[in-house]
Amino acid sequence: EDTPGTHGDPFRLIQSLPGVAQTREYSPSAGELSLRGAAPGDSRFFLDGVEIPYLFHFQEYASVFHTRLLERLEVYPSTFGTQYGNAVGGIVEAVSRSPEAEQLHGGLNWSLVNAGTWVAAPVGSVGAASGSARRSYADGLGRSSDQYTIWPVFWDYLGRYEHELKPGHRVSLTAFGAGDRYGRLARVVDELDPLGLEADPEFLFDRAFHALSLRSSNQVGGALLRSSLALVHDRWEGQVAEDEQFRRERYAWLREDALVPIGEALQIAVGLEAKLTWLDRRANVSQIWPELATEAPLLTRGVSVDESLQRFRGGAYLEPRLQWGDLRVQPGLRVQWD
Repeated sequence: EDTPGTHGDPFRLIQSLPGVAQTREYSPSAGELSLRGAAPGDSRFFLDGVEIPYLFHFQEYASVFHTRLLERLEVYPSTFGTQYGNAVGGIVEAVSRSPEAEQLHGGLNWSLVNAGTWVAAPVGSVGAASGSARRSYADGLGRSSDQYTIWPVFWDYLGRYEHELKPGHRVSLTAFGAGDRYGRLARVVDELDPLGLEADPEFLFDRAFHALSLRSSNQVGGALLRSSLALVHDRWEGQVAEDEQFRRERYAWLREDALVPIGEALQIAVGLEAKLTWLDRRANVSQIWPELATEAPLLTRGVSVDESLQRFRGGAYLEPRLQWGDLRVQPGLRVQWD
């Protein structure tokens, strides 16, 4: 709220932090994060312990979640603990706000680009629900421009129900998703002459993901136990001229974390994660398209493929956390398999 340029979106705050490279706005790479010089794809993004496919809508309009329903945002540019793995760049983890509402309330928000709403309400004496939905509306004002043959459209939603089974033990069910779609000239307009503009083919991009997660938090004595189980569906399509790519990834996600205090200066963190993936990808390619490296990597390779893959990845970690005043030491061990 106090940092200029965030437009009320805490995810944009990440781009003003030290060690984070700013990507060009209104470009195919807009909205990507480069942490400590690593490639954008070398970082991982989480919501409530569940890995999500991407963080920003196209052109950095907004994050893929309504930020009114976010409680906390944690960024680890590098040297993150053994709780995380499979990342060279960094970790971004968002935690959604518990829908603790004494009465029905909500709000509306709009900008020159998008509009949305959020609402929260109690459900009985031990439950609460919240939800949000947003969509861009600029496509209703103009269908195309010099660069875009189909004006960018994006949307997102989040719905959450939380139930307190007993004091210190809560479970929540969350459904969320986001999508982006647009059409543009395949090459950069500024680099083309009038004849090149006339001959430049149209590139169509369409990507969306949906997720359903079940999370529990249990306080047992002084120990905190958290579990996340989720199903995620990510569909990614691109087409230019006669060439096209299709990528569909479906995965089941499991994460278990425990934090156990041992005296005043020592805590033991232990946990595991597992990801089971079903991946289908097809590409019919007649030439290489280097201009589409970010949006359609299968077309950039210039190789036609038609394959289905199954993959299992997992990790387990053990991390003592010692703290003396302002000094904190976290030696750890992580075992990773693929």
